[in-house]
Amino acid sequence: MFLSVLLASGLTLAQPSPRGPKPSKKAKMENLTPEQRADKMTAKMKKELDLTADQEKQVKAANLEFVQQQEAIRMKSEALKAERKALVDAQRAKMKGILTPEQQAKADQMMQERQEKRSEKRRERRQSMGR
Repeated sequence: MFLSVLLASGLTLAQPSPRGPKPSKKAKMENLTPEQRADKMTAKMKKELDLTADQEKQVKAANLEFVQQQEAIRMKSEALKAERKALVDAQRAKMKGILTPEQQAKADQMMQERQEKRSEKRRERRQSMGR
């Protein structure tokens, strides 16, 4: 009887959630406006730190400023990433016009190997950091 209960509970736990996978905390926060994120941060701080009404106003203002600055940096980062991609694409197009097909194939292979080495180094760093 114990074995059947254990087996049944194992099967129940192994089934996927009917609602699907939960979005990560980070994904949930990214879907919020800066004001909503600041409100959420402030509400948590109020609850955990027992803020006074005056402190809550000051904390909310500071959180909103922080989140807005954070958003501006994220937007700059995305713009720089797109700019860098365009630059790399333009360089690749130039090289295609200069190199022979054999040289281009070898250059593509060299680039793939560099990307694999970078990916491996990232994995090693993450593992050493305990992620």
